[in-house]
Amino acid sequence: MTVAQSASGPVDVVLGEGAVSLPTRGWTPRLRVRILLAGAAGLALLLALPRFDLWWSAPVGVALLVAAVAGARLRTAHGVASLAHLVLFLPLLEWTRFLGPLPWILLSVLQALIAGLVGPLLAIATRRLPLVALPVVLAGAFVAVEGLRGRVPYGGFTWGRLAFSQADAPTMGLAAWGGAPLVTAAVAASGAGLTMLVVGRRRRLRLTAAGSLALVVPLLGLLASPPPAEREIRVAAVQGDVPEGLIGLGEDRVVLANHVEQTLRLAQDVAAGRRPAPDLVVWPENSVDTDPRTDPPTAAAIARARAAIGMPLVIGAVLRDGAFNENSIFVWDDGVPDVRYAKKHLVPFGEYLPHRPLIERLYPDATTLLPRDFAPGDRVGTLDVDGIRLAVGTCYEVAFDDLPREAVRAGGQILVLPSNNASYGRSAESAQQLAMARLRAVEHGRAAVVATTSGISALVRPDGEVVARSPLFEAAVLDADLPLSSRLTLATRFGPAVEVALALIGLLPLVGAVLVARRQT
Repeated sequence: MTVAQSASGPVDVVLGEGAVSLPTRGWTPRLRVRILLAGAAGLALLLALPRFDLWWSAPVGVALLVAAVAGARLRTAHGVASLAHLVLFLPLLEWTRFLGPLPWILLSVLQALIAGLVGPLLAIATRRLPLVALPVVLAGAFVAVEGLRGRVPYGGFTWGRLAFSQADAPTMGLAAWGGAPLVTAAVAASGAGLTMLVVGRRRRLRLTAAGSLALVVPLLGLLASPPPAEREIRVAAVQGDVPEGLIGLGEDRVVLANHVEQTLRLAQDVAAGRRPAPDLVVWPENSVDTDPRTDPPTAAAIARARAAIGMPLVIGAVLRDGAFNENSIFVWDDGVPDVRYAKKHLVPFGEYLPHRPLIERLYPDATTLLPRDFAPGDRVGTLDVDGIRLAVGTCYEVAFDDLPREAVRAGGQILVLPSNNASYGRSAESAQQLAMARLRAVEHGRAAVVATTSGISALVRPDGEVVARSPLFEAAVLDADLPLSSRLTLATRFGPAVEVALALIGLLPLVGAVLVARRQT
């Protein structure tokens, strides 16, 4: 695939045996057309994700990105692909602005530069490989680059993955077979099918590409089904709410009182017969921000709520040990137990400051926003409540493949995902995180409980269906019957191997093409 232009005519995007003419209208050849296509690609990828949720726009964005970098030199391809992803990330990550414009811009640029590595891979594919190889190479390239972005730097960052745009798509079912990497691969392959449909000249090839890639691959997800349930339990998620404008950390008495109040109302409804008695009650991350081990009023308030509802509470709380904080989840019965889950994958610059002396010198407000670091935990995210084995993860951790999988493989029967999104106001961050939780539910065949301080809280069935959902910045108690399961999906068993296999299958043809080209020169 190449981009060419006559002296005064239109620009041609050429792939294999086909071409599409793009009018220039005075634009200089090649680069300006590439920039225009890159902008369109980034916009299409953005529209596929929450808050827009136009899932079908994701393969369109992939196809436009292929057109933007087709036949380009490697450096140009990286720059063009980075531009496309900057168009994606700047609006997608606008919720980070509460830290200030500089961190928001720097994060967006960094993620765009890493995601832009897909550009050179696509450029090599369009120049060196036959048309029929495009779907496989696209799938592997996107999986490989997303895998890299999810690991570096500072443990990675996964917002903007193709898989996270598919919560309402038939493609989502593929998560049960291969997790987020397989869903990403399917979206990329569909994008390749659209590309081949537009530029392929042979009628048979065009029909095959349209049918098997743009349509059939996503529909394969409809064949997947969650593992059978062993039994159902009544689950309640408590959203106490946080007054708008508060960061939620620091107004601890208000936040705690709100969650106690909603739990007392739940207890009153149960006593009056207006609601069934729950088997599991979940409070959000940071619902308790004053260490109840050292603050008697906090302990008394929690004990009051526990006595009213008549069962242990699953609570997200900040505990303070020495010079560090601990973002923990525990089961409150008679107090804070010794066995609890401390968040393992901490948010860089949000829960700890990498290179703290340097950052504080360059950005003095960092000390005010984060005066002390959180310490990461070291145990698997499982907790037990009256014979129910919980697979727990806190907020940011739902964005990563490894920790939910680890907890489910350790026996977790239901996903419990407390979160605190109050800092992000009415942005799309909560909806983006809910889409991730829905993918995890399908991936592991587990119902999911998303309890947040200010919304969006939700109860999700193993097929990704949201059966209860709260609005932003309103107090709410969500309750529903959700299934428990102990059987493992293919994705839970073999997820890392699927990711590696997809990346290798896609990248090895590129390596081979480069080696052949070098031998010929």
